[in-house]
Amino acid sequence: MRITAIYGISVVACISCVGPSAEHRIQYEADATRAMNSFFDHAIELVPTIDDKVSDASTIALALTNTCISDYNAYTEAKVNVIAQTSKGKLYYRRLRDSKEEKVQASLQIVLQYRTGKLISRKSKT
Repeated sequence: MRITAIYGISVVACISCVGPSAEHRIQYEADATRAMNSFFDHAIELVPTIDDKVSDASTIALALTNTCISDYNAYTEAKVNVIAQTSKGKLYYRRLRDSKEEKVQASLQIVLQYRTGKLISRKSKT
């Protein structure tokens, strides 16, 4: 089974697992949401400066994620705490998030929306 987006698999991965208490799970989810918002806000802010409009969208998405790597790592680590219940599971998801494919997927929609003029700053909504 190939997983294409770490943030999209939490429901599938946790259906059959015994996880943290409900209180801890709520905290983990809140942490993951805050980290995700931080990553997306940073990526949205930087996409105009990184996109050369010549390179393919995947290349720009990878560069964007790598530029926002501390936010990406915080976000994916928070999701690992939600998804994985064992140290082996956590290691698996950490390796997965470090793959080129995952890094591209993390920012690809931002790049595509920017290129089509449909990207709206999330900060204007707050």
